[in-house]
Amino acid sequence: MTAGPQNRITPRQSRHRSQERAERTRELVIEETIRCIREEGFAAASTRHIIERAGVSTGVVQYHFGDRDGLLTAVVDHAITSLVSSVNDLADEVEGIAETDERMKALADAAWKTFLNPASMTAMEILIATRSLRST
Repeated sequence: MTAGPQNRITPRQSRHRSQERAERTRELVIEETIRCIREEGFAAASTRHIIERAGVSTGVVQYHFGDRDGLLTAVVDHAITSLVSSVNDLADEVEGIAETDERMKALADAAWKTFLNPASMTAMEILIATRSLRST
């Protein structure tokens, strides 16, 4: 028995699903890198160790990030994107607050939460650990 036309997956649907799966895999590797650095420190975050933790192949990391530097850059980019999103959300929240003291409190609370989030803390750790590499 053959599937009718309504049960077939078109190339466009297949490509869309593949793209979604690739994006989920990319996010998984980034999140696992964040967890690795938070739990074990920057020195433990070798490509091989992250691959083992994430349960992916070397090819996945090479495809999405190129190498360890590309992966670490993606983690920092992820944190910055999250930071920008938080700032935009905060701007919307603060807009409705009339009192200056309340606005300042809201800003301080948001900054504290933003910089204590694991992605931000990991990005800071990466930037500190690689500082000497950038100063040459």
